[in-house]
Amino acid sequence: MGQKVDIRALVDEVKLNVQERLTMLNGLPAEGDIISLKSVRLLREKLSFTDEEHERLQFFHPLVCNARCGWTERYEDRRRVWALGTQEECEACGAGAARGPMIMWDRTQESEVEIPFSKRQVRTVVDWLWKLNKEKKLTPPHVTLWDKFIGDQGEDEEDL
Repeated sequence: MGQKVDIRALVDEVKLNVQERLTMLNGLPAEGDIISLKSVRLLREKLSFTDEEHERLQFFHPLVCNARCGWTERYEDRRRVWALGTQEECEACGAGAARGPMIMWDRTQESEVEIPFSKRQVRTVVDWLWKLNKEKKLTPPHVTLWDKFIGDQGEDEEDL
């Protein structure tokens, strides 16, 4: 993207929580040159969750009301996990409810994990975040990633 972020100032390992890891897994570029794609593939492997983490965090897809009454199944109240798209009943209004793409987990078991990043992987993350910023597509989960990867180097491209 051409931003002048000094990647030498960034640490080799970054502590990331579950939300940050999921945000990166879902958002990192799926297209690029062969070297970048291989780098992203290796980064996705580092960001992925181990079997032990899956067991501890108990990921699940919550039911969400189809009538948009605002009801979403809470982790504490989760039922047996059915396949995505399975129709069930909203506990709040009785309308249909389905399991969507949202992911929830046992937040009492959450911890940060140190993930090692190569300079190319850091550059990919920084470029991705700047691209989202320029397109005004950043969402709240991106803020902590911005702080960890770009931080005080400027919140405006002109500051870099």
